[in-house]
Amino acid sequence: MDKLEALKKNAELLKKLIEQTEDEQTAKAYSEQYDECLREIAREEAREEQKTEIKALKDEIAAMKSSQAKIFDVIEAGTITVGAGKTESYKGFNLNREVKLAGMRAIKHQGIINRRFAADPELAMNLSKMFIDKYVEASRKSPLEIARAKAAMQEGTDPEGGYLTPTEQRFELVAYAREASIALQRATHISMTSDVMTIPTELTKVSVAVTAEEAQATETEPTFDQVTLTAKRYDGYGKTSNELLEDAAVNGGIVGLLLDQFIEATGKAIDSVVFTAPGDPASGIFSAKAGASVVFDSGSTAFSEIIEADLREAIRKVKKEYRDGAVWMMHDELLWDYIRGLKDSN
Repeated sequence: MDKLEALKKNAELLKKLIEQTEDEQTAKAYSEQYDECLREIAREEAREEQKTEIKALKDEIAAMKSSQAKIFDVIEAGTITVGAGKTESYKGFNLNREVKLAGMRAIKHQGIINRRFAADPELAMNLSKMFIDKYVEASRKSPLEIARAKAAMQEGTDPEGGYLTPTEQRFELVAYAREASIALQRATHISMTSDVMTIPTELTKVSVAVTAEEAQATETEPTFDQVTLTAKRYDGYGKTSNELLEDAAVNGGIVGLLLDQFIEATGKAIDSVVFTAPGDPASGIFSAKAGASVVFDSGSTAFSEIIEADLREAIRKVKKEYRDGAVWMMHDELLWDYIRGLKDSN
């Protein structure tokens, strides 16, 4: 029995134990082991898939190492020669190879990236070109030049560029982050082509009344309000040596690393704002400004004292028109330590 098969059998056993165990502490321990077993299965499957691809790439990588010192001499040429023929290239880099290595090196989100690349080859090429552009730009700038860079124009001020704001284009890293973010998977996505958008909302609706025959009808009209969306940005950058950028660019390793880290960081940052932000740049849905709250009975001060009625009261606080399709969101410790063990004398 190989390692992967043994892991899958262990996962099946742990799943059965979780279903059969009534003690919540024991069930929680089994659940943690089950989650770790699933993660190890995913890692082992990724390693198995990589073995065949890595073997095929080793010869190509070895052949290219001899030309690494010369590769930046032909950056402007647009194509490089490998063996007897030409390969599809961009600024001296083998695009086909960069795309393959990007998915392979992104260990955490490999499945997400490979599926998206397979469904949209043009996207895969464009994303690899974006990273190659950054490598080339970085290799030609000194750290001092990068540190001195400052934006003199901005879209937030009309005379400094706001009037020139172009049509917004989708940034694919955010689409990938949707796979790693609870909020992005469930929220409504509204595209903005400027830094501010207003959306009309219903404040009050029309009403009808029963009137007697020949009596005058009741006059009624709705009222409206509006909400304002103000665009904010997530950003971040890291400084590294030109030598690392140049060497890692040839082997494609930095692409997968950056994809993994920025996908995860973006997803976490968005979830943090959606759920718990105190008001800047928004009020999270768990904050008092964004929703209603349920107060425990007098004298109850800890989650260990929660009762089933508190959960029903939380549902009641949600408006009727919003209950259809609503879901529970709670921390796993709250679920396992308090909610799952709720029971009464019966």
